[in-house]
Amino acid sequence: MLSNKVSSLRGTGTIRQPRMDIKVAAIQDSVRRRKDVASVPNTKLRLFLDSASVSQWDLWYNTGLFWGFTTNPTILERDGVKCNLKSLTSLAETAFSLGASEIQLQSWGDTVGKLSSIAFDLAGINPKQVVVKLPCTIEGIQTAALLRDANIRVTITGIYSSHQVLLAQAVGAEYAAPYLGRMNDAYGEGQGTQSVVQMQKILSSSAARTRLLVA
Repeated sequence: MLSNKVSSLRGTGTIRQPRMDIKVAAIQDSVRRRKDVASVPNTKLRLFLDSASVSQWDLWYNTGLFWGFTTNPTILERDGVKCNLKSLTSLAETAFSLGASEIQLQSWGDTVGKLSSIAFDLAGINPKQVVVKLPCTIEGIQTAALLRDANIRVTITGIYSSHQVLLAQAVGAEYAAPYLGRMNDAYGEGQGTQSVVQMQKILSSSAARTRLLVA
């Protein structure tokens, strides 16, 4: 890991859950087992399982390694979950029943109006435990500013350069999510990693509350 404030599980260079067919214990059994695991780890590191598969959640969350789950429309499609408010509400409720501290749900739309409308709905599922993901675009940044004013938790995702982390910080995002695997593919092996390290230095030097969520 690059930093005790940097973590995620998604994409190249990270741990990906195995794709396997396995009979998983019932959610109720999972909850009972989770009682033996401390709900708040004594560390600043936060690992997120990048999946919308409840069976994979149940398999991996019982290890006690993970702070919560991250999703996006692509992951939802891969794992057979419909990208609508009803399905995401059910998914979030399942995450919380397992003991997850957070779930990250991405808004969608090509205008500030659409992004913000869906974002407010997603946050309404559970304002304390749902973090709304928004793309690092003009529309996404504008929407993030609206959510900030409403005290809604935000992740700015799809970050590829160090200056973009300042945009996330400026709009009060709780997380900034660079795509390390794609950055290394685009810039050359190791160059993406150097850029992510620079992002963390920028945040640390300004004592920012924004965390890096490295994909």
